[in-house]
Amino acid sequence: MNRKALLGGPSQGDQGTHARSGGLLVIPDPLVVGEERLEGARLKGEKVRQRVAREVVEASSRVKSQGDQIATARAGLDAASEALRLTHQRAEFGVAAVLERILAEQDLTRARNDYVRVMAEYDKVQYALLRAIGGITVDSAPAP
Repeated sequence: MNRKALLGGPSQGDQGTHARSGGLLVIPDPLVVGEERLEGARLKGEKVRQRVAREVVEASSRVKSQGDQIATARAGLDAASEALRLTHQRAEFGVAAVLERILAEQDLTRARNDYVRVMAEYDKVQYALLRAIGGITVDSAPAP
């Protein structure tokens, strides 16, 4: 008689966990069960590797994008600073109107705010990249 198939119902210690097939009790082969679990673990590991790789690629491209935005914001800040400097020079010669100075100061303030916002976002994406590559774990992350 095949050792996987026994006649009769489940024993008293058996909670009915084995499948019945046509009056035969089918006991799963532990080797097959182990191989199935191993394959499931391999698939789960591969999914995790793919997720981590995707997170690293996304975070890396966001860091690059934010770096580009910082350069753009810095250029805007430099241009606004220069415009205000020229406006002050024109005011010294009596050529610039008060409204022109106010508008130049507003432009500089707006450019400074944009620069700070972009820098803060850059810090966030750097943190996300560091976390994606395993440099920061949940346990080591600072409390908010």
